[in-house]
Amino acid sequence: MGAPFQNAGKVRNQGWELSVGYSKKLTRDFSLDAALTLSDVKNTITDMRGTSSTSGDIRNQEGSSINSIYGLICDGFINSQEEADEINANCPQFGTTVYPGDLKYRNVSGDNKITTDDKTIIGSTVPRYSYSFNLGVGYKGIRLSAFLQGVGKADGYLNSYYVMPCYQGGTYRKEHLDYWTEQNHDASTPRLSYKSSNNTYTSSFWMKSAAYAYYSDPNRVVIRNEWDGVEQATVQSDTAQVRQKGGIKSLILADVQKGDTLLYLENLDNWCKVMTADGYTGYIQTEDISEPEAIEARTAKKDSYERITRDHKINLVWHQSTSTESNDAMAEMTAEMTGVNVISPTWFSVTDETGTISSLASADYVKLAHDAGREVWGLIDNFNEAFDETTDLAYASVRSRIIEQLLAEAASCGMDGINVDFENLKEAGIPHYLQFLRELTSAAHAQNLVVSVDTPVPQAYTMYYQRGEQARFVDYMIVMAYDEHFAGSEEAGSVSSLPFVQQAVEEMTRVMPADQVICGIPFYTRVWTEKFGQSAITSEVLGMDGAKNYAKENQMTETWDASLGQNVATVETSDARYTIWMEDEQSMEEKLKVIQSADLVLDKCYEKNWVTYWQSGSSDSSAQTSGV
Repeated sequence: MGAPFQNAGKVRNQGWELSVGYSKKLTRDFSLDAALTLSDVKNTITDMRGTSSTSGDIRNQEGSSINSIYGLICDGFINSQEEADEINANCPQFGTTVYPGDLKYRNVSGDNKITTDDKTIIGSTVPRYSYSFNLGVGYKGIRLSAFLQGVGKADGYLNSYYVMPCYQGGTYRKEHLDYWTEQNHDASTPRLSYKSSNNTYTSSFWMKSAAYAYYSDPNRVVIRNEWDGVEQATVQSDTAQVRQKGGIKSLILADVQKGDTLLYLENLDNWCKVMTADGYTGYIQTEDISEPEAIEARTAKKDSYERITRDHKINLVWHQSTSTESNDAMAEMTAEMTGVNVISPTWFSVTDETGTISSLASADYVKLAHDAGREVWGLIDNFNEAFDETTDLAYASVRSRIIEQLLAEAASCGMDGINVDFENLKEAGIPHYLQFLRELTSAAHAQNLVVSVDTPVPQAYTMYYQRGEQARFVDYMIVMAYDEHFAGSEEAGSVSSLPFVQQAVEEMTRVMPADQVICGIPFYTRVWTEKFGQSAITSEVLGMDGAKNYAKENQMTETWDASLGQNVATVETSDARYTIWMEDEQSMEEKLKVIQSADLVLDKCYEKNWVTYWQSGSSDSSAQTSGV
């Protein structure tokens, strides 16, 4: 049992506030009032018992304000190849190669390499110098009022579309036009690259002022979705007015300046009906604007998801990698493994509600796999209880954060794909999950990464997963044709019977092409214990060799069950019955027949010479494999 949580922090807030007001009835019919408020506050954490806490790019630590912005200090651009070579050789940045035009980070830790250890406080989310101004005018019972509110100083930082060109399948933005080149060292953004992760980290380079002013009178939003036949005109006079009606005595809605662009709506001889950029629709004198010209028709961009596929069958194994030691053991574990062309290590997990992920990604691991002719599809799961995909994926910021980190890790280690293993999804969260997969696939494809998704066997209680919709944009769907009976099952049974696999293949290929389906089957089983006189049952996981040895050592009787496609081993003692639905060469052969009949052929990935070896280094479901 760990130490209990306690509210042990201390915070000091210091500030001031100024309020000034004026109100007077100037005449019998006319009145005027105004009020100005200005305030400031400085917030400092004075005591956290020597600890600190970090959630993504937000950090709380002694001596800083609450929810400070935590990132790297950027020392400008790398402006020459010589400078890039010097950094790559003597102070590499996140293990990647940098080039002229990339951002250069400060080595705060002093260890001659740029990592997350170099992050420090670079800003505060606490606003400074808040102000507001009210103005009211009254005349014969009619009252007009205006309100201005703002913040004079606040820090914020740009991310997603601003720092990553072509993010999630988008295009370059106006902000990216002023990018670094050999002739433009004073650029607003780094060199253009949609694959480089070096420039996407939260850093002082992307810090911007978040001061704002909010106007009311009235609140308004301008939305237009029809652009065919729309024209625009430019204000030619130094100043002009947009009025409520066509006439110089009509109420002025807005003042416009020379060069302002107006939507041209209608010609009324001396007056034209127009709309300003901020949404006021009224009339302006024809002599004050240019001749109207057509606006190029705008077509809403539709998402397009062209699958990334392989020209060969996919033979995949999951590697349950839970530590750097697991990564280091991969080469030895797979030395005699044949037929497998994709390995999916369990490297990533979403760890909190903000979308922070943990990572065990290793460039050395990827290189060893590539040298052996295998691709690496890093797996990300939702197993951490601090993350609730039902509610957390509803936030675009959370989805974006997960995706950004995954793509940065992929670029850093050189992996070839992403395997999404989000399990036990609730129906209420499926729309958000689908949107996450859309955004992930779009962004991953921009880096030429394959996206595969794990899903349980379709059954009545999981039909809401909308697997057909998932298949519209991801590259491969991996149906997990195992855990038909699992540790919590109320009755003993097979982990993966033949009818269960048949159901998996039939249901999946009913809603998507066969060449998109990967069928995962287990290299493990369970020995079930049923105590006489007790209703509860228990089970223990055994690998294929382990089950064979267990049956032999306990003199179990094996009987072939054609309806299940398995040998069933049983033995009774004085107090219990022990049963194993065996996974062996015979059961695998029957499963392969089903898969082959649906054109989900598995080549040589089930040959015994590596099945035995792989299982000997694995436990529980870590040895599951699949193929298409």
